[in-house]
Amino acid sequence: PEGMPEALQKLKEAGYLLIVITNQAGIAKGLYTEKEVMECHRKIQEACGYVLDALYYCPYHPGYDSESIARKPDSLMLEKAIARFNIDVA
Repeated sequence: PEGMPEALQKLKEAGYLLIVITNQAGIAKGLYTEKEVMECHRKIQEACGYVLDALYYCPYHPGYDSESIARKPDSLMLEKAIARFNIDVA
């Protein structure tokens, strides 16, 4: 969207970590592949000037393949980001 790259750059310059955490149940449902998700992430990074620090996604869906604590609203993807970037959650 228009203005998004500039807005993200301002957040980055203000010292924020930019982390995307997303469920991608369409992978489990066979609507698209992990490779397509990775390509989408690459395009987002490219469009935003590579300011995103990390992109986490969960490819599972309990009605199609398996349960996962990575899937939101559970917290595994958040915990990974917290550990990787040494985020003070307080």
